[in-house]
Amino acid sequence: MAAAAAAAAAAAVERSDIGQYRGVRLELVTVDATGAQVDLSCACMFTHEVDHQPMAGGLAHLDAALGGQLAQARRDGAFRAQPLETLLITPPAGAAQAPAIVVIGMGHPEDWSPATSAAAVACALRVGHLRGARSVAIAPSILDTGIHSDEDVNGPMLHGFKTQLDALLQLHSLGLAAAPAIEHWVFDTGAAHFPHKLQQYQQAFASMMG
Repeated sequence: MAAAAAAAAAAAVERSDIGQYRGVRLELVTVDATGAQVDLSCACMFTHEVDHQPMAGGLAHLDAALGGQLAQARRDGAFRAQPLETLLITPPAGAAQAPAIVVIGMGHPEDWSPATSAAAVACALRVGHLRGARSVAIAPSILDTGIHSDEDVNGPMLHGFKTQLDALLQLHSLGLAAAPAIEHWVFDTGAAHFPHKLQQYQQAFASMMG
């Protein structure tokens, strides 16, 4: 029964290419941090949720998969989710599809802007590079935190990826770093927002490459 349920969930996943940049295929997929089938799955986490509401969505799913220990670590101050603070987790067997998860601190939700999420994408790419990951996914966790904004965040996140990859490749050309192993990058999203976000990402990619 468990195998059948997993197969049904996999079949329900929507995915579509955003584009390809410098040898990396970028994709939008309806998964969260626990469901992404990549070498490194990244989740973003704020110091607290808006109005101190409970965790929701994919972030709550991740915390549940970790036995509530992620929320506990934040409450205890062991991981405060300050801006670009990172927590690298080896999930228990069966808790996630990826062998490693990194949680990226986002600071206070009241201070969030699209630039905050762009910086998190760059951070995720740097961590993936240091680990030699060929595939990386990131869940922005904006809606999960209770942030509702009309600002475009997808374009800045895509730009954050491009800028950081360009920098890593430049460092490699200078002999200061290994060549990035990354071949596949995934932006996670909820199913309800997939069509709109895909359009935004594809438009931003076309503009980036124009």
